[in-house]
Amino acid sequence: MRDSAAMTEVEAGVGQDGSATGTADASGPKQSGIFGQRAPDEVDAVCAQLEAGEPARALALATEIVRLQPHNMLAIRLAAQARKLLEERYVASLGSASNVPHLVQRLELDEVARHVVALVDGARSVAAIADASAYPRVVTLRVLCDLQGFGVVELRPPR
Repeated sequence: MRDSAAMTEVEAGVGQDGSATGTADASGPKQSGIFGQRAPDEVDAVCAQLEAGEPARALALATEIVRLQPHNMLAIRLAAQARKLLEERYVASLGSASNVPHLVQRLELDEVARHVVALVDGARSVAAIADASAYPRVVTLRVLCDLQGFGVVELRPPR
């Protein structure tokens, strides 16, 4: 469930918990080292994705590097940068973190979307929902964008 023009983290290889799923788009730069020993190439690939405006793909790559090399501080910083860019993109899509989502229709939803919808009470802001969610902030914001795109929620300015 999403706006067809938007790339989600899951499609880019990022799971609901922010970790790599191993399904990153194969059309990106071919980097054999992500599963081998050529760490600088992977970091370069992350930087290239960030420069290309693809923070979801950058996050997937950086998360995989960190999984394989937990002490790679550059990859950790790049993952944080990509996550922040994604959060900013989602908040911009939602209009403002202070907007308040209101449920306008019910659809059959997956577990994560049901969790986020349960937090939509017509009083909590986007920021408050992201803070209260059991899922990572970037995942919650993506789900809210998806819900808005499908007309499940609409956003209104705070009262």
